[in-house]
Amino acid sequence: MITSFSKGYSQVLLQNNVVSGLFFFLATGIAFFNMGHPEILYFSAISAALSPFFAWYLRYPDE
Repeated sequence: MITSFSKGYSQVLLQNNVVSGLFFFLATGIAFFNMGHPEILYFSAISAALSPFFAWYLRYPDE
């Protein structure tokens, strides 16, 4: 689950890497908390967590 979550974030940067996805999540989290809008991070985390579920539900291939 963590792998698919972080790969979802890394695809925003057009990379398929777990580490870059975690870095991007942490960087956006720090930026949005400093700007006073933590709800943006919450909603983006929810959408990144739900996307693997919907891919499984719609029976997309694993690759």
